[in-house]
Amino acid sequence: MKRIALAVALSALGVGTSVAADMAVKARPAPLPVAVANWTGCYLGAGGGYGMFNQRREVVAPVGDFATGGVSGANTFAMALTAPAGSVVTPNETFGGQGWLATGQVGCDYQFSNNWLIGAFADADWTNLSGDHSLLGAFRGQQSMQWSWAVGGRVGWLVTPTLLTYVTGGYTQAEFGGVNYANNFATTALAVTNPPMALALAATGNPGLQLGSQRFDGFFIGGGTEYAIGWLPGLFWKNEYRYADYRSASTNIICTICTAAAPGPVGQTGLAERQHPTVQTVRTELVWRFNWSGAPVAAKY
Repeated sequence: MKRIALAVALSALGVGTSVAADMAVKARPAPLPVAVANWTGCYLGAGGGYGMFNQRREVVAPVGDFATGGVSGANTFAMALTAPAGSVVTPNETFGGQGWLATGQVGCDYQFSNNWLIGAFADADWTNLSGDHSLLGAFRGQQSMQWSWAVGGRVGWLVTPTLLTYVTGGYTQAEFGGVNYANNFATTALAVTNPPMALALAATGNPGLQLGSQRFDGFFIGGGTEYAIGWLPGLFWKNEYRYADYRSASTNIICTICTAAAPGPVGQTGLAERQHPTVQTVRTELVWRFNWSGAPVAAKY
């Protein structure tokens, strides 16, 4: 009897195991997409940075009539240097400077296809970039970049839900301040004679030669990263490198306190500087996004 009962139990166990083996196993649920912050919206930013500029410069005889006393075009340094109007008086030279900057920005972005972002912005920099500047080997001074502004766009890729990398470019304008030239000679006065005019420049100090301020138009390109700071929603940290190239422009050189034999051209030297500046900057900013708490979008990383 015991043997019969044991056989029945083993048979029932085998049937149960077979049925369990034949039961369908449910598939594991697919992982949910990662929720990321919605970068679509507008923002304000402010920060600072460091920059360097290069100036490729030529001294030129500008096209124009500096006639005084009935003598047309003869009363200029350009004629004294036997250079016709518009010709290069000195070869190309390169000057440079560096310094700090403060920056402010406003812009808007649009996030699409999950990880992509496009945007537009405008910003302004206030700078103290400055460096040495010389003229004809006889005079020296300091030139500085005073401010710049830019409008442009950017295209970015979300590497993670909170980290954006991007490239940027657009239009920019900058102003470089004027230069007050000092005489390089410590003991000997410099006299420049150009009949019927003679300029006597002081041995030391400011001889009255000045280069006026000038605005330059150009373009910029760059790139950077932007990161969402987790402990305060809406606050982001941006770092960017930027290269700006400005078109050449000519600025007249004037003489304000030179002594001139009449009928010399008052205030005019007949020379100009043609400059081509390029600027490189690195900047870091804190950015406040208005829409950071908005509805998230789904993306896979």
